[in-house]
Formats: sequence, structure tokens, C-alpha cells
Amino acid sequence: MNKKVLFLVVLLASCACFWLLWTIMSAPVTKSAKASCKGEILEIYRNIEDWTYRSNQCMSNVVAQLLRGPSCPNHLVANIVDENVAKYGSMSPSYLREGILVDPWGTPYNVSGYSSLTESLSRKSQMQFECEVFIWSSGPNRSNEYGRGDDVLWDEPVSIRPCPK
Repeated sequence: MNKKVLFLVVLLASCACFWLLWTIMSAPVTKSAKASCKGEILEIYRNIEDWTYRSNQCMSNVVAQLLRGPSCPNHLVANIVDENVAKYGSMSPSYLREGILVDPWGTPYNVSGYSSLTESLSRKSQMQFECEVFIWSSGPNRSNEYGRGDDVLWDEPVSIRPCPK
């Protein structure tokens, strides 16, 4: 066999291997990865709920810390999850890596807080403080689209203990 033919065979085999690897790596994300991500998000919410209950905190305290900083919101919630896991003996979750909450695609979860003061419909003179924590993944494309595009979020209400009256 001459050198040119051997070179072409090796080149063709290399290209075939590269194409196969590329196909495997760029395969569409399975529903199970997104389902796993949703499960992690719900577990993070449940950890926040457990922490607020066990430490006698209320959700507005968590949201206030998220809104005023100075630390990254992901770090704050990661610390809550880490503290809850350490105190109550459960295993450290796979999404908690070195103080950061990380989604199945290796991207930090996005965490944001929201609060508003609204007038009660039943009593005009009484004001209600509403607060929520939002957690979502940037999804398989690893680009934060703020809950749109391929971002993954828990889309059902999660009840977290409100502040005592």
C-alpha cells in the first residue's frame, strides 16, 4: 500500500471518529436531565423552607438578604442549604459544589429575590408584605435567559413559611 492511500485511510478514520464524538457530545438534552434539574430546584426550595422553620426565620429575611447583598445570591442560598444539610445530617447534595449551587450542566443556578408591599383587599388600612425567592437554571445552552428559552424553573407554587404576624 502506498503512503498516500494509507494517509487517506488514517485521515478518513480520524474524521469519522471526530464526527462520532461530535454527534455524541452535541446530542439533544434528554427530558431526564431537565426533570433532574427541576427536582434539584424543588429540593433547594425545600431546604430554604426547612431552614426558615428550624432557625425561626421568615422568608422576608431571606429575601431582604438577597436584595441587599453584599454576597452573591447563589452563595447565600448555598450557605442555607449547606447549613441545613450539616445540622440535620442528610448527605450533601450533588448540586452543592464548593459553596455554589450548580445545575446538571455545570452552570451556577440563578437566584433572585422579590418583595412588595401591597394593600390588603379585605382591610384598606392593613398592608401586606409579600416576598418570593426565584431559582432557575440557565439550561443546556448555559445562557441565562431569565426563565425563558431553554431555562429550567420550578413552575408550580412552593409554599414557604411567611413571617409571623
